[in-house]
Amino acid sequence: MKPSPPIYSDFDEDLSMRDVVESFVIGLAERVDGLQDGEMAGDFGAISRAAGELAAAAREAGYPSIVDAAERVATASAARAGDEARKAIVELTELAQRVRRGSRGAA
Repeated sequence: MKPSPPIYSDFDEDLSMRDVVESFVIGLAERVDGLQDGEMAGDFGAISRAAGELAAAAREAGYPSIVDAAERVATASAARAGDEARKAIVELTELAQRVRRGSRGAA
């Protein structure tokens, strides 16, 4: 099965945004790990807050697919919809992996 294509920032060619984009990508795995930890603990309030913060950071860094996925996580968590939140976190995790593959600084 062929892997999904990398995801690039809308600001990929904008040198003035390079630090913002790189900082976002570097912190993305830790943010997603935090959402996964919150889901395992059943802490919907923490998940909703963290997902909202992730959506804001993704918007600033030019990753609309991450914005959309993080907003779905936040909405499902705020509604305490566990299965929906879990599915949204899985989707967000997959998107985050694609962002890492698209990042110039990713290993």
